[in-house]
Amino acid sequence: STNPEATPVIKAISAVKGRNSIIIAPHPRAKLTNKLICDYMRDALERCGAPADLVIGIETPSMELTNELMRQCDRILATGGGPMVSAAYSSGTPALGVGVGNACITVDDSADLSDAAEKIRISKTLDLAASCSSDNSVLLFESIYDEMLGKLLHEGGYLLNEAEKLKLQNTIWVDGHLNTAIVAQPAYKIAGMAGIDLPEGKLFLIVPETGSGPDHPFSGEKLSVTMALYKVKDIEEAISLTNDIQAYQGQGHSCGIYSYNDDNIMAFAH
Repeated sequence: STNPEATPVIKAISAVKGRNSIIIAPHPRAKLTNKLICDYMRDALERCGAPADLVIGIETPSMELTNELMRQCDRILATGGGPMVSAAYSSGTPALGVGVGNACITVDDSADLSDAAEKIRISKTLDLAASCSSDNSVLLFESIYDEMLGKLLHEGGYLLNEAEKLKLQNTIWVDGHLNTAIVAQPAYKIAGMAGIDLPEGKLFLIVPETGSGPDHPFSGEKLSVTMALYKVKDIEEAISLTNDIQAYQGQGHSCGIYSYNDDNIMAFAH
């Protein structure tokens, strides 16, 4: 699972509401969190008068155990990295797989900027951005760019310069792969690893970006308190850029808009 707290709960609710039991096989790094969450759910089931074993957590996960579980169960709900999702799809058991998240958020010129900045900060820092739905790229209309950037900085953002951006890039990605040591770590720790002098009280890192795709790694999922920031002219450019970013990573996952302009909201929705 990419999000060790939320994913088992969401999957278990879906399973039990559909009159199924569920066995949850966590990533080894999440096994203690998973046990805690499953124990909470089992206790809640018993207090509802239901059998605790509607939710069972595997406490000592292994590749062999997970593969056997996928072979024997009736349906697989696979959330995680590419290899795990591929294994689920090739197990012979019906599977629903979920790939990377990469939420893109647009702020237009009708938005309540203070409200948007606060909510973006909450999304970017909740659980230190372990969630796949954490805001990864923020697209600002150019007419409100400077004002909104100021509000993001006020909320605890730190704007990186070009030299710092390169240092951070070489810390988040190693040999083309996401460095697991930066996942769900506080901003000061990531900055320290990158050799960036982060001022006191800064909670998330803002990286100015212009493009998308492999040549612009910050346009992808970062699983850290790091946000790519873009400037767009209008709603058409925001929609086009959102599609380009998610065509690289996160297609079909999450995007959103802060707006009080119904035309922009409906154009974005469609």
